[in-house]
Amino acid sequence: MDSAVFAEGTLSLRENEAPKILVRSVKSLESATISKPVAQVNAADSLPQSGKLYLRVNSLSDERWKQAEAIIEIFSGKDHVVIYEKESGKYSAISNKGVTADRFVIGELKELLGD
Repeated sequence: MDSAVFAEGTLSLRENEAPKILVRSVKSLESATISKPVAQVNAADSLPQSGKLYLRVNSLSDERWKQAEAIIEIFSGKDHVVIYEKESGKYSAISNKGVTADRFVIGELKELLGD
């Protein structure tokens, strides 16, 4: 039977590798006690009310975009994602994926794609 669990660990983002979740421990939610918050998100840490995250990539075939796309899938949410592709000079909205665009996710995407 499937059940929800509490996993504690880190996210590994390296060039030329798919993102990985490195798990230190796994507990059932019933037995889990969280000693410290991993991240606290305040309303000020998330996107403005527009709910859109704009990302600039060289092309949709770029490896960094594929890594960014994996982050978007891991941190799925309600904020819309709009991609600006430098090669074509076009904007495109990703209609089937949203992201939780908090300070942590935006920081990871900035580190991967630049400002």
